This record gives sequence, C-alpha cells and structure tokens, in this order.
Amino acid sequence: MDQLGLAFMPTQLLVRVGQPVVFTNSESLAHNVHVAFIDTDSTIFLADMDPNERTQIVLDAEGGYDVTCDVHPGMRAFIYVTTAPHATFADPDGGFSIPDVPPGSYIASVWSASMDLRGQRTVQVSGPSTVLDLSILQ
Repeated sequence: MDQLGLAFMPTQLLVRVGQPVVFTNSESLAHNVHVAFIDTDSTIFLADMDPNERTQIVLDAEGGYDVTCDVHPGMRAFIYVTTAPHATFADPDGGFSIPDVPPGSYIASVWSASMDLRGQRTVQVSGPSTVLDLSILQ
C-alpha cells in the first residue's frame, strides 16, 4: 500500500491471514501509518514514515482494519484480512464476482463494519456461473 498524492493506494486491500502488508511513502512529505482493528477499535500498528521509506506488518487476525495517516486526516484506506480460499470486495451496489471457483459446497460470508450486517450461509457452486443472493443471511 503506497502513500502518494496525499492518499493511500489502493484504498482497499484484501490479504490472507499472515500475509505481509508493505507500506511505502512515495511522496516528498512525511506521513505515518496508523492501523486499527475495527472490531475492537484498537491500534495494532503505528509508524512514522519519511519520504521513500518502507515498512511492513503481518496481520494475524481475520477482519477489517482502518488505515489512516494522523498527519493528513483525509488519507484513509481499508484492509480486509481473511482465511477464505476465495474472497472479494463488493461494488457500491453490492454486486461481486469471484472467477474460477470450482463446483462444490462453500460457506459464503459477508463482513461489514456494522456487526448487524454480517452473516454467512452455505452455498452450492455448480457450473461456470452461480448467482447468489446474500441479502438475507442465516
């Protein structure tokens, strides 16, 4: 995840539990990286970053993380950490696509910053295209 143009890029990042996340400051300005676990609103990483500096963290807990720069409050990003074999972000309308999922039975999980909107259910993938309605989860 890079800091450039007073923004984090990309603004959303999907990683696996235990996968390193590298932060780079590609600007001529100093920034910091402040990572907070959303479920507990607790800071799990905070580091100052000079221009052209790199740092990395490994996120071991599944869930959502807010990423901010305390020096420039408008800089925000989001990291989701998962153990799932297949994962993606939904678009603003709630649509999503996960290509190349082999046929079989899976647990489809929906995560949201609001715990009331989280849920999961078993789904069957059969064939080249399976349409899921995850608006009502059990």
